[in-house]
Amino acid sequence: MTSLVSPASLLDGSQPLRAIIHVDIDYFYAQAEEVADPSLKEKPVAIQQKHIVVTCNYVARSYGIGKLELLTTARQKCPHLHIIDGSDITRYRRASRRIFELVKHLVNGATAASDDTGANWKVKVERLGMDELFLDVTDLIGDHLEDIRGPGGGDGGTPRKSRPRAGGSNGGSSRRITCDDPKGRATMWPDGEVVFRLPGGAEADSLAGYWSSGFSYPPNTWSAHLLSDDPSSVPAKSTPIHIQYLQIASHLATHIRSAIRSVLGFTSSAGVAHNKLYAKLVGGLHKPNDQTSLLPGDAARAFLDGMNLRKVPGFGYTTINMVREKLTNLDLEDSGTSAAAEDNDDVGCVDAGVDDPDWDAPERPDEAEKTQTSPSLTVQYLRTHPGLANLLNQLPTPQAQTLSALLNGIDPSPVIPTGPPSQITTEDSFRHCTTLLDALTRLRKLTETLIDRVQEEEYDTSPPKPRWRRHASTLRITIRRRRVSSNPTGWGDDRETKSVPCPVSIYDVATDVQARAQDLVKTTLYPLLKRMVTAPCTPPAKQGAAGDG
Repeated sequence: MTSLVSPASLLDGSQPLRAIIHVDIDYFYAQAEEVADPSLKEKPVAIQQKHIVVTCNYVARSYGIGKLELLTTARQKCPHLHIIDGSDITRYRRASRRIFELVKHLVNGATAASDDTGANWKVKVERLGMDELFLDVTDLIGDHLEDIRGPGGGDGGTPRKSRPRAGGSNGGSSRRITCDDPKGRATMWPDGEVVFRLPGGAEADSLAGYWSSGFSYPPNTWSAHLLSDDPSSVPAKSTPIHIQYLQIASHLATHIRSAIRSVLGFTSSAGVAHNKLYAKLVGGLHKPNDQTSLLPGDAARAFLDGMNLRKVPGFGYTTINMVREKLTNLDLEDSGTSAAAEDNDDVGCVDAGVDDPDWDAPERPDEAEKTQTSPSLTVQYLRTHPGLANLLNQLPTPQAQTLSALLNGIDPSPVIPTGPPSQITTEDSFRHCTTLLDALTRLRKLTETLIDRVQEEEYDTSPPKPRWRRHASTLRITIRRRRVSSNPTGWGDDRETKSVPCPVSIYDVATDVQARAQDLVKTTLYPLLKRMVTAPCTPPAKQGAAGDG
């Protein structure tokens, strides 16, 4: 039998001390359009993909418009809705990359530029999708505490005149501080502002600017909101070390969010906690453009208990359906009811792409919204369900242990630094494509996108001399055929792939992308495709091109 993990271990020292920040860019696609065109900020804006709204700004949400809503329904709610075609996500991908580059340089300084893999970063920065980041700032805060203690009491340093404070305002000063405990235990903070020096230092790089030098903050305080059992009970002069870490992390999170807004124009929300699970969840409490910190305890447990399972990382579409099916069967067995008799319209929960970035929106997004609000399936419902132990015993031990831990707020998963991609892929559904000539036209456009992305990811234009960071070794085409007999609009499960060595001609930046793409299609990709699909294409095939590093 799988035992449940007690959250008490978070406070008794058996769990490692950690400070995790989760940053979530507000309404990312729509905000990217606002950054590009500031006149949109006061207008209701929705981003369209196919026939649905994939996201919208908060002005549009005030009219009751939500994600995965049909465009016709959205227009009925807001006739003057400004709709932008978001089918080409290139501009969003570029904005995401700029945000990631800014943050990793901000907290790692020159190391971020010299190490693309993240192996030597002081702060591990993990990119989740296009609009979310995890940061493990534990070591950085540990260095900060050692820095302000220092030999003979430490030196908080003096911020330069225009150094920003946490929160984004300029100015502020810091006094020399003394250390009541030079042996490294919890610091007894004196009054006055404390300077947090970032790795960028005075020689700030051009990307993060003066934001990378550091900031000052008032000790023994929280930046923005705090979720805890009793915030007023924390003693101001003898703060426990795990609370110190999270307090400082809250000010660092504010500084990071301020830098993103100042440099790139994006507002963001953040969560600060002792693990990734809570950091991600608590960041959603006060949106947009705000943040919340969380301390372990009864309040944290109550917060997690009330969460719908679909919002909990690790409980994706497949896992939730499995949980519902097994618990339903257990309930039916206990009540003596036939499962067949209860087989009705209970279709379970749909996780809107959070755990599965390749999740395709259903044809009826309004129906998807109904399934997302499945009643009762909360963390508390599952954690306290009498059949939970039986369910866990039916699962592989690693999965059972992970689910048990998540239900109790335990998440030891590390922040994994995001390095360069191992492959770059573009794809097209090739709908209404019935001949090789049609496929040739689509293939040219697909190849232009691929070369453009390879150049964007791997061509470094920074001084002193532009250079390619890496070269792909393999070029690959993959197709997946449509089913004709049973479901003409469905995809087959089998994929067919052919690959060739990647031609060096795609790296000739002196030649424009269109010309390089046309040459690549003519000499390599189109002959390769003809070996896979005979003319006419029956049935048409979904195709993608990829370059492997």
